[in-house]
Amino acid sequence: SSTGDVFLTNYCRYKLAMMEQISHKKRMGLYKNKYFYSGYILQDHPEFMRFINQFFPNHFRLIAMGPDGERVVEKINKSFDFAGLKQILAKEKLLENDTLCELVLIKGLKEVYHYPEFEQEAIIIALHKIAGLSTYPYHKNLCNNIISYYSKLSPGTKAPGFELMDSEGRIINLNDFKGKYVY
Repeated sequence: SSTGDVFLTNYCRYKLAMMEQISHKKRMGLYKNKYFYSGYILQDHPEFMRFINQFFPNHFRLIAMGPDGERVVEKINKSFDFAGLKQILAKEKLLENDTLCELVLIKGLKEVYHYPEFEQEAIIIALHKIAGLSTYPYHKNLCNNIISYYSKLSPGTKAPGFELMDSEGRIINLNDFKGKYVY
């Protein structure tokens, strides 16, 4: 079978999974057996990732509000403990799969970025550490993309280059003002 056939097969599989999940919200156990335990984790497939986002909405936040919540917040805000967080998540049978566990952790860090109990700087540090420690290239890339997304135009980051026309019709480039204050 060609690569296109495999992609299309997985696309159809997870598109159907999303429709099944919507129509049978109360029978979540079905999906665990059908789409996680018996299948592969296809984190680089867009439809699989949409299914994951739908299957695990605010999952990490819910864990942080549960019995292990204080430990979760501490393991992010105080000193990032990658293995410890994965261990807390892996208490759920579904998240015993290391690839899925790490993916849910990364997704969760993105989701809780704006919640007051989590320090934004600590989340960025955590994502940097995961990018350095992960054995999954897709997860490294995902962490770097999230870091980039949350770091764009934040205080202390380099302004993107641009050009504008001044009041006299001359093209002015931001780089022309390097080392000077610009208002």
